[in-house]
Amino acid sequence: MTQIIVEEKKYNSILNDVTGFFYNKIPIIDKNLAQALGDFIRWGEDSHVLYGKYYGGLNVKEIIETYFNSTFEDRWHLETSYNGTKFDFGFKIPENMRLRTFIIKLPVPKTLTDGEVINVAFTQW
Repeated sequence: MTQIIVEEKKYNSILNDVTGFFYNKIPIIDKNLAQALGDFIRWGEDSHVLYGKYYGGLNVKEIIETYFNSTFEDRWHLETSYNGTKFDFGFKIPENMRLRTFIIKLPVPKTLTDGEVINVAFTQW
């Protein structure tokens, strides 16, 4: 019974953080982490997205890693690909551990009014 309760707490923790990924706003630029990741995948270079002269650049990799490290420390990995380019965040997935993987649907902008949806895999152990 204890193992079931522990697993449920881990599942809820992952669910809360993945949900927060879509709802927690980044100060100043008024975007959430998922929007910043979509912008980075489409327009970013070297872990950064430039949001203009007033806002400056945002290190998306650092912000995503800080967010998930706060809950999962070194026990998480986020990956996706877009137009043949693979994007990895977090830590190497271990081979001999129990893994929990969530597939997140992430919108990636093509223009200001158009885009597409890609899969992002979030894995925690």
